[in-house]
Amino acid sequence: DRLLLHNLVVFAPKRAFDLRADIFYYKVIQGIRDAVARNDVHLSYCAIEENDADIPAFLKKLGNPACDAALIVGIDDPHVHALAADIGKPCVLINCNSDSMRLDAVSPDHQLIGRYSANYLIEHGHRDILALMCLRRSTMERRLNGVREAFAAHNMVFDDNRHLVATAGFAAEEARAALTRHLAGRERENYPTAILAGGDFMASGAIAELL
Repeated sequence: DRLLLHNLVVFAPKRAFDLRADIFYYKVIQGIRDAVARNDVHLSYCAIEENDADIPAFLKKLGNPACDAALIVGIDDPHVHALAADIGKPCVLINCNSDSMRLDAVSPDHQLIGRYSANYLIEHGHRDILALMCLRRSTMERRLNGVREAFAAHNMVFDDNRHLVATAGFAAEEARAALTRHLAGRERENYPTAILAGGDFMASGAIAELL
């Protein structure tokens, strides 16, 4: 039996509600919609920043008597996490960085994702692998750490100048421009043989550059 919850609020960064801005979080939210569709649960949404969130807006939404529970998606602000725990309503963090462990949390193992992906490429003969990633969140830093672990496990040196292109965001055009600059500094015969992209849009930007 499910909890008697009728009004669920989803807090997430603004880009999470735009398919063209963040396909990963958009699909997460779509999954939440699908999961509650067969139950008598009303979903509402509130966009707040990953860090330095609008606390009054968060408290107003979460503190509303009509709000029975909350899902906090991709928000790392520890103040938000602490307030959610103190208010005492059912709340789950999804893909958040939280050290307090006061709330239930669900997140992919980003370090394992990075290590497994790089291992797969290395085991298929690739040695010049480029990680094309946005590192503005600690989750992606952990993914990069996994890539570094895979290199080390195969006695390969991970050189940031050669094996890493970091971007400020996840957009396709930004990824394409960053890859253009990186490749301009390398001879064609020294191009990477594989690219690990940090998201679907980043991958599409890389593909567009290489076509």
